[in-house]
Amino acid sequence: MFAILINIALVLLCSEIVSSSFIDPQICNQCSEEFRNNSCETFCEEDRLAGCLGQNLTSGCFCKSGTVRDLDTGECITICQCSKN
Repeated sequence: MFAILINIALVLLCSEIVSSSFIDPQICNQCSEEFRNNSCETFCEEDRLAGCLGQNLTSGCFCKSGTVRDLDTGECITICQCSKN
């Protein structure tokens, strides 16, 4: 029971962090993701990023979720969303 309460507290805390207007310049505020401060080409498949290369996005990406940060909005978007834009 205690573990369930801890999990609920963590979810609420993460929700607050994600909804915060503050965007750490080094980290997209998403829970359970490790930011790779390297070029996407180094860690991710280049063909999946082809639609992103001409847009105003960070060169780093979340490899586990395939997410990059839009520098104009500060929001994290998926590579698929980026490719469709």
